[in-house]
Amino acid sequence: MPAEPPVGVRLTETATSDIRLEKIALQAVGDEDAAHIVDEDGDRMPGIEFALPGEVTTAVASAGDALPFSPALVGNFPNPFNPTTHIRFAVTEPGPVTLSIYNVTGQRVRVLVEGDVAPGYHQVPWDGRDASGANAASGVYFVHMLTSSFTDAHAIALIR
Repeated sequence: MPAEPPVGVRLTETATSDIRLEKIALQAVGDEDAAHIVDEDGDRMPGIEFALPGEVTTAVASAGDALPFSPALVGNFPNPFNPTTHIRFAVTEPGPVTLSIYNVTGQRVRVLVEGDVAPGYHQVPWDGRDASGANAASGVYFVHMLTSSFTDAHAIALIR
């Protein structure tokens, strides 16, 4: 019998943490998988959220309306990338943010964000093009984030 795929389980505020989970039932519904949590009697248990294989709960997705504790250049995905990557960052207070791409010689290739940004978690795509719209060459680039109180840089790799 093949091993069952892993399923991530998370309790919500309506579920109690002292419940005993008997099993996680997986079933096929059309082309999609469905899952539910059942207790020892086979009753579905309310207040429990889960993630099926292939679903990823991220800090941004599970944080809801929560604000970040500190500003951060979280990183990008995928890395290395072709043709597009998504750069994630967080700010704790409203204000000006500049998010730029630089090549290894320090030349600014493109500005992705320049202006006031609300507090919270943000994501911006970079399509691997420079400011004029031309494809950037394969290689290592640096994402640079600058706010009034924070600066950071992160290396990313573009592979054509």
